[in-house]
Amino acid sequence: MARQSGNATKKKVNTRNTAQGRKAAPAQGARRVEARADDTAHIIDARTRRDITGVVFILLAVVLMLCAALPTEGDGVVTTAIASGVHLVFGVGCYVLPFVLAAVGITFLVRFERERVPLRVAIGLGIIFVALLGLIALFTPVTGLNGDNLELLFSQTALVSHGGYIGAGIAWAGLMLFGQVISCVILVGVIVIGV
Repeated sequence: MARQSGNATKKKVNTRNTAQGRKAAPAQGARRVEARADDTAHIIDARTRRDITGVVFILLAVVLMLCAALPTEGDGVVTTAIASGVHLVFGVGCYVLPFVLAAVGITFLVRFERERVPLRVAIGLGIIFVALLGLIALFTPVTGLNGDNLELLFSQTALVSHGGYIGAGIAWAGLMLFGQVISCVILVGVIVIGV
């Protein structure tokens, strides 16, 4: 009798263990599937994404520098369109823009203790760049026969030789609201904020 109750207890324990084993097996399988899903979701980790972003910024800088500096005759339609667009939008800033983009790309590639350094550098350089375009456009000769002629800011030769559309827009607003001297002081202050 004692043996039978001992065997019955062992059978109950074995039955419980196998039942738990059956329940544990699907849970372990689900964990394996989740682990595989996590592995595939993290093929490109945060560090790799930052490296790719840095390389894209540097590549964009090189392409824009080549489009701005090289003669466009005989090049493709896209290259000619990019070159003329960059010259009109940024003016002489099209020669500075590749250096700004390269600096942003380098900050993505360099490892910093804080993760937001590339973003802060990009915002700061962007502020400096836009303020510099406005400052350059403020010195566009806009005196016509009847005094100041602000439409001259938006002539094609002034756009290409000065601050482009971005700078001309900032200069137009500054000249209309504050005048040249106060606008220069404000834009220098914005450059200091960007730094």
